[in-house]
Amino acid sequence: MSESPDRPYHADLLAEQLRIKEAIIDGISDALMLLDAKTFEILEVNSAFLASYGLTREQVVGKKCYEVTHHLSSPCSQAQIHTCPLEESVSSGNMSLTEHTHQDSDGQDLHSEITTYPLKDADGQVAHIIHLSRDITERKYFEFQLREKEKLDGILEIAGGASHEINQPLTVIISGLEGLVKRLEPGDPKHELTQMILDHANRLRKVSEKLAQITRYASKEYVAGKRIVDLDQASEPEPDS
Repeated sequence: MSESPDRPYHADLLAEQLRIKEAIIDGISDALMLLDAKTFEILEVNSAFLASYGLTREQVVGKKCYEVTHHLSSPCSQAQIHTCPLEESVSSGNMSLTEHTHQDSDGQDLHSEITTYPLKDADGQVAHIIHLSRDITERKYFEFQLREKEKLDGILEIAGGASHEINQPLTVIISGLEGLVKRLEPGDPKHELTQMILDHANRLRKVSEKLAQITRYASKEYVAGKRIVDLDQASEPEPDS
Protein backbone atom coordinates (compact mmCIF):
# COMPACT_ATOMS: atom_id res chain seq x y z
CA MET A 1 0.00 0.00 0.00
CA SER A 2 1.58 3.29 -1.13
CA GLU A 3 2.00 6.21 1.25
CA SER A 4 -0.41 9.07 0.70
CA PRO A 5 1.34 12.07 -0.87
CA ASP A 6 -0.40 14.28 1.71
CA ARG A 7 0.99 12.39 4.71
CA PRO A 8 4.31 14.30 4.97
CA TYR A 9 2.35 17.56 4.72
CA HIS A 10 -0.04 16.56 7.49
CA ALA A 11 2.86 15.35 9.65
CA ASP A 12 4.66 18.67 9.21
CA LEU A 13 1.45 20.58 9.95
CA LEU A 14 0.87 18.57 13.15
CA ALA A 15 4.47 19.11 14.24
CA GLU A 16 4.13 22.85 13.64
CA GLN A 17 0.88 22.97 15.63
CA LEU A 18 2.52 21.15 18.51
CA ARG A 19 5.48 23.52 18.37
CA ILE A 20 3.13 26.54 18.50
CA LYS A 21 1.20 25.07 21.45
CA GLU A 22 4.44 24.43 23.35
CA ALA A 23 5.62 27.97 22.59
CA ILE A 24 2.33 29.38 23.91
CA ILE A 25 2.54 27.32 27.11
CA ASP A 26 6.18 28.25 27.71
CA GLY A 27 5.39 31.87 26.90
CA ILE A 28 3.06 32.07 29.90
CA SER A 29 4.92 33.83 32.71
CA ASP A 30 2.87 32.13 35.45
CA ALA A 31 3.88 28.64 36.57
CA LEU A 32 1.58 26.17 34.80
CA MET A 33 0.73 22.54 35.50
CA LEU A 34 -1.62 20.24 33.58
CA LEU A 35 -3.05 17.70 36.03
CA ASP A 36 -5.12 14.55 35.91
CA ALA A 37 -8.39 15.48 37.64
CA LYS A 38 -8.76 12.12 39.36
CA THR A 39 -5.23 11.43 40.56
CA PHE A 40 -3.72 14.96 40.57
CA GLU A 41 -0.78 13.52 38.66
CA ILE A 42 1.28 16.15 36.86
CA LEU A 43 1.04 15.53 33.12
CA GLU A 44 2.87 18.63 31.86
CA VAL A 45 4.48 21.84 33.11
CA ASN A 46 5.88 24.95 31.49
CA SER A 47 9.31 26.53 31.79
CA ALA A 48 8.10 29.11 34.32
CA PHE A 49 7.05 26.33 36.68
CA LEU A 50 10.43 24.59 36.47
CA ALA A 51 12.26 27.89 37.03
CA SER A 52 10.08 28.83 40.03
CA TYR A 53 10.55 25.52 41.81
CA GLY A 54 14.13 24.87 40.76
CA LEU A 55 13.31 21.48 39.23
CA THR A 56 13.70 19.64 35.94
CA ARG A 57 10.84 18.25 33.89
CA GLU A 58 11.94 14.71 34.79
CA GLN A 59 11.65 15.53 38.49
CA VAL A 60 8.09 16.78 38.09
CA VAL A 61 6.10 14.97 35.42
CA GLY A 62 4.45 11.85 36.80
CA LYS A 63 4.53 13.09 40.39
CA LYS A 64 1.46 14.22 42.37
CA CYS A 65 1.07 17.99 42.56
CA TYR A 66 1.11 17.98 46.38
CA GLU A 67 4.39 16.04 46.37
CA VAL A 68 6.06 18.77 44.33
CA THR A 69 4.44 21.97 45.61
CA HIS A 70 4.00 21.07 49.30
CA HIS A 71 6.40 18.15 49.81
CA LEU A 72 3.48 16.08 51.12
CA SER A 73 2.72 12.38 50.75
CA SER A 74 -1.07 12.91 50.70
CA PRO A 75 -3.43 15.52 49.22
CA CYS A 76 -3.56 18.94 50.87
CA SER A 77 -7.14 18.44 52.05
CA GLN A 78 -6.17 15.24 53.88
CA ALA A 79 -3.20 17.01 55.46
CA GLN A 80 -5.67 19.76 56.44
CA ILE A 81 -3.25 22.56 55.60
CA HIS A 82 -5.74 24.46 53.45
CA THR A 83 -8.65 24.13 51.06
CA CYS A 84 -7.56 22.55 47.78
CA PRO A 85 -8.56 24.61 44.71
CA LEU A 86 -8.09 21.54 42.51
CA GLU A 87 -10.74 19.63 44.41
CA GLU A 88 -13.03 22.67 44.26
CA SER A 89 -12.69 22.87 40.46
CA VAL A 90 -13.28 19.12 40.09
CA SER A 91 -16.40 19.15 42.27
CA SER A 92 -17.89 22.39 40.96
CA GLY A 93 -16.67 22.29 37.38
CA ASN A 94 -15.74 25.95 37.73
CA MET A 95 -12.61 28.05 38.06
CA SER A 96 -11.18 28.40 41.58
CA LEU A 97 -8.96 31.17 42.92
CA THR A 98 -7.03 31.20 46.21
CA GLU A 99 -3.67 32.03 47.80
CA HIS A 100 -1.26 29.36 49.00
CA THR A 101 2.27 29.05 50.28
CA HIS A 102 4.21 26.49 48.26
CA GLN A 103 7.80 25.30 48.74
CA ASP A 104 10.49 25.12 46.08
CA SER A 105 13.07 22.34 45.81
CA ASP A 106 15.09 23.87 48.67
CA GLY A 107 12.06 24.21 50.95
CA GLN A 108 11.89 27.99 50.54
CA ASP A 109 8.40 29.48 50.73
CA LEU A 110 6.75 30.65 47.52
CA HIS A 111 3.73 32.83 48.20
CA SER A 112 1.42 32.16 45.26
CA GLU A 113 -1.94 33.14 43.86
CA ILE A 114 -3.44 29.91 42.53
CA THR A 115 -6.01 29.72 39.75
CA THR A 116 -7.39 26.35 38.62
CA TYR A 117 -9.40 25.78 35.44
CA PRO A 118 -11.33 22.54 34.79
CA LEU A 119 -11.08 20.88 31.37
CA LYS A 120 -14.07 18.67 30.55
CA ASP A 121 -14.27 15.62 28.31
CA ALA A 122 -16.93 14.85 25.67
CA ASP A 123 -19.32 13.68 28.43
CA GLY A 124 -19.00 16.93 30.35
CA GLN A 125 -16.91 15.40 33.13
CA VAL A 126 -13.85 17.19 34.47
CA ALA A 127 -10.91 15.20 33.12
CA HIS A 128 -8.00 17.56 33.56
CA ILE A 129 -7.12 20.66 35.55
CA ILE A 130 -4.97 23.59 34.48
CA HIS A 131 -3.16 24.92 37.54
CA LEU A 132 -1.68 28.43 37.25
CA SER A 133 0.52 29.79 40.03
CA ARG A 134 1.50 33.46 40.15
CA ASP A 135 4.35 34.47 42.45
CA ILE A 136 3.06 37.12 44.88
CA THR A 137 6.00 36.94 47.31
CA GLU A 138 6.97 40.55 46.62
CA ARG A 139 3.37 41.70 47.05
CA LYS A 140 3.17 39.81 50.35
CA TYR A 141 6.37 41.51 51.48
CA PHE A 142 4.98 44.98 50.75
CA GLU A 143 1.71 44.06 52.47
CA PHE A 144 3.73 43.00 55.52
CA GLN A 145 5.68 46.27 55.40
CA LEU A 146 2.41 48.21 55.22
CA ARG A 147 1.00 46.34 58.23
CA GLU A 148 4.19 47.04 60.17
CA LYS A 149 3.95 50.73 59.28
CA GLU A 150 0.32 50.85 60.37
CA LYS A 151 1.30 49.11 63.62
CA LEU A 152 4.08 51.64 64.20
CA ASP A 153 1.78 54.57 63.39
CA GLY A 154 -0.71 53.24 65.94
CA ILE A 155 1.99 52.85 68.57
CA LEU A 156 3.29 56.37 67.91
CA GLU A 157 -0.20 57.84 68.28
CA ILE A 158 -0.85 55.98 71.53
CA ALA A 159 2.61 56.74 72.91
CA GLY A 160 2.37 60.43 72.03
CA GLY A 161 -1.07 60.73 73.59
CA ALA A 162 -0.05 58.84 76.73
CA SER A 163 3.09 60.96 77.14
CA HIS A 164 1.09 64.17 76.83
CA GLU A 165 -1.58 63.05 79.31
CA ILE A 166 1.02 61.82 81.84
CA ASN A 167 3.25 64.89 81.64
CA GLN A 168 0.63 67.44 82.61
CA PRO A 169 -0.30 66.06 86.06
CA LEU A 170 3.21 64.68 86.58
CA THR A 171 4.75 68.15 86.28
CA VAL A 172 2.48 69.39 89.08
CA ILE A 173 3.25 66.32 91.24
CA ILE A 174 7.03 66.64 90.84
CA SER A 175 6.97 70.37 91.50
CA GLY A 176 4.98 69.83 94.69
CA LEU A 177 7.24 67.01 95.90
CA GLU A 178 10.41 69.02 95.25
CA GLY A 179 9.01 71.90 97.32
CA LEU A 180 8.03 69.53 100.11
CA VAL A 181 11.47 67.87 100.19
CA LYS A 182 13.10 71.29 100.59
CA ARG A 183 10.90 72.15 103.53
CA LEU A 184 11.46 68.88 105.40
CA GLU A 185 14.53 68.22 107.50
CA PRO A 186 16.84 65.47 106.14
CA GLY A 187 16.48 63.42 109.30
CA ASP A 188 12.70 63.56 109.24
CA PRO A 189 11.12 60.18 108.22
CA LYS A 190 8.69 62.17 106.06
CA HIS A 191 11.67 63.60 104.16
CA GLU A 192 12.87 60.10 103.27
CA LEU A 193 9.40 58.97 102.17
CA THR A 194 8.82 62.13 100.14
CA GLN A 195 12.22 61.80 98.47
CA MET A 196 11.44 58.18 97.53
CA ILE A 197 8.13 59.24 95.98
CA LEU A 198 9.91 62.05 94.11
CA ASP A 199 12.50 59.60 92.75
CA HIS A 200 9.74 57.37 91.41
CA ALA A 201 7.95 60.36 89.92
CA ASN A 202 11.17 61.38 88.11
CA ARG A 203 11.51 57.80 86.88
CA LEU A 204 7.98 58.01 85.51
CA ARG A 205 8.90 61.26 83.76
CA LYS A 206 11.79 59.48 82.00
CA VAL A 207 9.36 56.79 80.86
CA SER A 208 7.06 59.50 79.54
CA GLU A 209 9.97 61.11 77.68
CA LYS A 210 10.82 57.76 76.07
CA LEU A 211 7.20 57.35 74.99
CA ALA A 212 7.41 60.70 73.20
CA GLN A 213 10.70 59.67 71.53
CA ILE A 214 9.54 56.36 70.04
CA THR A 215 10.51 56.16 66.37
CA ARG A 216 10.33 52.42 65.62
CA TYR A 217 8.77 49.19 66.82
CA ALA A 218 10.77 46.98 69.18
CA SER A 219 9.51 44.42 71.67
CA LYS A 220 10.82 42.21 74.44
CA GLU A 221 9.70 39.18 76.44
CA TYR A 222 7.43 39.98 79.38
CA VAL A 223 5.66 37.15 81.24
CA ALA A 224 3.77 33.99 80.23
CA GLY A 225 5.05 34.22 76.66
CA LYS A 226 3.72 37.74 76.17
CA ARG A 227 5.74 40.54 74.60
CA ILE A 228 5.65 44.24 75.36
CA VAL A 229 7.12 47.31 73.69
CA ASP A 230 10.81 47.74 74.52
CA LEU A 231 10.92 51.47 75.31
CA ASP A 232 14.72 51.64 75.44
CA GLN A 233 15.18 50.20 71.97
CA ALA A 234 12.09 51.82 70.44
CA SER A 235 13.16 55.30 71.54
CA GLU A 236 16.80 54.98 70.46
CA PRO A 237 17.82 56.66 67.17
CA GLU A 238 17.88 54.38 64.12
CA PRO A 239 21.37 52.91 63.59
CA ASP A 240 23.25 54.31 60.61
CA SER A 241 23.04 51.95 57.64
